[in-house]
Amino acid sequence: MKNKISKLVVALMAIFLLVLTNVASAYSVDYTYALNGNEGTYQIPYNRLIIAHDTGTYAPARNNAIFEKRTWLSNQAFVQYIVGDGGHVYKVGRDGNVSWGAGSWANANAPVQVELARTYSQAQFNIDYAVYVNLLRDSARTYGISTNLDTGYGIVGHKWVSDNVWGDHQDPYGYLASHGISKAQFAQDLKTGLPENGNYHPNNSSSIQQFKNAGNWYTINKPIRVDEVRYWRGCWQFVNYELAGGRDVNWDNNGIPLAIVTRTDGGDNDNVGKGAMVKFDSPWNTGTIDSYDPATNGVGVNYGKYGMIWFNADTLLKL
Repeated sequence: MKNKISKLVVALMAIFLLVLTNVASAYSVDYTYALNGNEGTYQIPYNRLIIAHDTGTYAPARNNAIFEKRTWLSNQAFVQYIVGDGGHVYKVGRDGNVSWGAGSWANANAPVQVELARTYSQAQFNIDYAVYVNLLRDSARTYGISTNLDTGYGIVGHKWVSDNVWGDHQDPYGYLASHGISKAQFAQDLKTGLPENGNYHPNNSSSIQQFKNAGNWYTINKPIRVDEVRYWRGCWQFVNYELAGGRDVNWDNNGIPLAIVTRTDGGDNDNVGKGAMVKFDSPWNTGTIDSYDPATNGVGVNYGKYGMIWFNADTLLKL
């Protein structure tokens, strides 16, 4: 009986460890822009480094993948993976072959290089970053490379290459820091892996702090429910209770003009009522936060002629 219990405990422990090992890596890879057989290189690098980059520009990961696919030869620059667009992984170069991302020595010592596309959205970053970390970890383990950061025999940032071999690139640390990720935090996350469900928050910082870390930028991409409509101060406005921070609405502070939104539910834009779904029009859907009120967890955005509109920071971060 004792032997049976021992075997059962061992089996359960093995299953538990297997779950822990695989729980973080739920991403899938999009091969739409992968290099064809006659593109890229077939040189075999040494299995010494996995190189972590960021793209350096605020553009969708898909755009970067398209560009690298189209210009891999003329621009002589491409990597194996580009991560972004809400945890999407785009394949470009072939794993285990030399790519052109960090200079000849680094390229010859790296079977995988990964780029992280930039975004102003903290909520999107949280997902992109988790996938980026897990992909770097998985790539290192595939090639028997350490997940230690910047030792010269493991995962390295492009900055490490510039500081120790050649070049002037400083990525990805400046961009990571703008979203609240220090180099020490990055190193720790590479050791443990991260959940990809959007629940990861750098240093568990408040939503207001995360907006500040992102340079005060916000982006509203998701549809919003109309909870009340009222003609107020010369124009039709609506409120969403979550964005307003509750049902105790102040129309001077929380009212959103219907003139800057469009219905997403197929309804008449000239007849918006309770329950309608709307989205912010461009350019009203992105910009910088102008004021913070930590006491109420509020963030204020100056909408020009419509004045300052106050939002709940936690809700705005999720949009």
